[in-house]
Amino acid sequence: PESSKSINIPHIKFDDNRDYHLNITYLDGNKLVAVEQLALNDVPYEFEYELGSKISAESENGMLTINFDKGFVKFDTEKALISNYSVDGTEYINQNPEGKKIGFNLNIFRALTDNDNAFMGKLMWLPLGLDKIKCKPSDFSVTMEPYVVCVKTKLDMFAKNNLLYFGEIDYFIDSAGGIDIAARVRANDDADEVAVDLPRVGLTLEMPEEFSDVAYYGRGRLENLSDFKEQSPVGIYKTTVKETHEPYIYPQENGMHGDVKWLKITNADGKGLKFYADNKIAFTAHDYTQDALFKAKHQEDLTDMHTTVLNIDGFVRGAGTAACGPDAEMEYRVDVTDGFEYKFTVCPIK
Repeated sequence: PESSKSINIPHIKFDDNRDYHLNITYLDGNKLVAVEQLALNDVPYEFEYELGSKISAESENGMLTINFDKGFVKFDTEKALISNYSVDGTEYINQNPEGKKIGFNLNIFRALTDNDNAFMGKLMWLPLGLDKIKCKPSDFSVTMEPYVVCVKTKLDMFAKNNLLYFGEIDYFIDSAGGIDIAARVRANDDADEVAVDLPRVGLTLEMPEEFSDVAYYGRGRLENLSDFKEQSPVGIYKTTVKETHEPYIYPQENGMHGDVKWLKITNADGKGLKFYADNKIAFTAHDYTQDALFKAKHQEDLTDMHTTVLNIDGFVRGAGTAACGPDAEMEYRVDVTDGFEYKFTVCPIK
């Protein structure tokens, strides 16, 4: 204590296109006191994969089918949502979702944490009706490009019959079955200042329960948030959907992992989906829905719903200390007055 020392650490020459972290472990004899990680170089993750040889699109009976090498993506044009994502005979979208919503769905709510309940949740988000947002399609358009089909959707987002937000999801499906996804949420011009401060901005996807193996490059193993992450160093981690659950006595948002550059969700055969962040994303993966988590009053109320519910978030609000102190700092909140957008790419693992 109250002393200092300079230490020279030899290292290889850095490649500007790769990430580097310095991991420090503090010991008192053999007793672990603390760990710390310093980011020395942090760059966007780059990936490459070969495009397929063909892609086509056809519309019939309210369904748009996009065929590519060894698979297809199908849209329900009335709901403006993906209903099927099939590659080599494997379907990646739960056809009987417990959340009653198929495909990628905009999500701006979270099961309230203890800190949320102290202020924002009960006094702001629930009175607005953020837990019961309903999306109504306002536009659905399709354009063809060489090796890519672009599907653009617009959604009006209502809470308690009030139009609070405008959402957009753009899909760029390529001839190899990969999908670039861009999601946006913007507050209605009439929304007050309470409505623009959201718990999260992201997409929710239900996959069949067989997709239960998780691997990612981001913060782990412990759960983390934007303002609660020093306990979770960046690394490559492998886990399962069940193992990401944090058994709080009073169930609440849990198992979040942030600063993620890629994420894999696979089954026992190694088939699944890999998500690449345009910058960084956060995710949760559970065998129960967000609604079930929100309604549960005790940890025993949560049961395995035999599904894999995946949240891919571009932004998640910080926890703050509102249960016994101030709210999250401004840098850990997002204002959607002018809109918030994030992007990622999802590719099949064959």
